[in-house]
Amino acid sequence: MDLVKIAGPAHYLPGRVNIGVIVGDGQAALVGTGLDESTARKAVQAIEQAGLRLAAVINTHSHADHCGGNAFVAKRTGAPPPRRRWPTSWTRKSPCAGWSWRCCRRRGIP
Repeated sequence: MDLVKIAGPAHYLPGRVNIGVIVGDGQAALVGTGLDESTARKAVQAIEQAGLRLAAVINTHSHADHCGGNAFVAKRTGAPPPRRRWPTSWTRKSPCAGWSWRCCRRRGIP
């Protein structure tokens, strides 16, 4: 997995699910962590190989392909895991949202 520049600080890591990366001052923020630990491991390695320190993870939403590697990234790098409280009313109204929330919780994502 190689870090590909889009423009300015915007980069991405290509894969089954692309992972966004924001780069600046020798640090990086992942926009999502991929589907699982394997994908997250490759993303962290690509960040380190680029000479960057992973400082943060940004999750745009709770689908498993965006937050499946959060627990691994937090454990491996010390980057704080994203925290979000899912509104109960929202998770009850949408079967998809509820599934995503449960999936992320099983993977150790608060």
